[in-house]
Amino acid sequence: MRHISYYGMERNPFVKEQKTKDLYESEEFKEGYSRLEYLREIKGIGLITGIPGVGKTSLLRKFEENLNKEKYNVIYISITNIGKFEFMSMICKELGIDTGNCYMNNLKRRIQETIKKEKEEYGKETIIIIDNAEKLTREMILDMNYLYEFDYNSIDYTSIILCGNEEIRVELTKKIYESLRQRILCMYKMSGLTKDEVEEYIKTRLLLVNQTNDIFTKAAINALINASHGIIRKLNTLINLSLMIGYENQKQKIDEEIIRMAVEENKL
Repeated sequence: MRHISYYGMERNPFVKEQKTKDLYESEEFKEGYSRLEYLREIKGIGLITGIPGVGKTSLLRKFEENLNKEKYNVIYISITNIGKFEFMSMICKELGIDTGNCYMNNLKRRIQETIKKEKEEYGKETIIIIDNAEKLTREMILDMNYLYEFDYNSIDYTSIILCGNEEIRVELTKKIYESLRQRILCMYKMSGLTKDEVEEYIKTRLLLVNQTNDIFTKAAINALINASHGIIRKLNTLINLSLMIGYENQKQKIDEEIIRMAVEENKL
């Protein structure tokens, strides 16, 4: 990409496809990670919420990749427009269960048996991560108890992490979810980067590609702070647009005017 090399970068550091070790860890990222670690230790249900683009999925990815795969069996499911049978089938696939022509109740039983076997015979605890949890239907949420209720056994076999936008938090406040809500041991809301963190984010991304020059003026950074509201996905989009506009206009630095042009171009 010419606009990337034009500004002395060996690759584009403002994309979501970053190695886990290169992820920018804001204060709320670190706090969210510590909440997940706490949940891992005590077992139960956790809820991570925030508006789209603040880094929730990146947080989950860091948490998952750092887990000891010899001790933890991790199931990651990103919810789309599916029903509860499809949801259950996805869990079965992750657990290596052949669904065949099984009925719903048989699948639930086999899921529980497999999770218990992983714990009792192999010493592996199961962590189920459900991303885009706001897309879970009411029926699916109410039917999820088979993932955390195992007969009369007092042993906790699973930890469940629900991750999504504010819709899932609002939904779970309803009275019909009282039983599940009592099992939520940690809740954390991500809001985005602070003003200082936006500036630090830009600097650390540039350092990843060995660029130490001040490509962005101070005014440009302030404009990015105001336009992105600390939302990383939006910030990356505006930065990439500004780099392309700057390249097209043969600008050595990205100034406030270029950011304004990028904001205008990004409007629907």
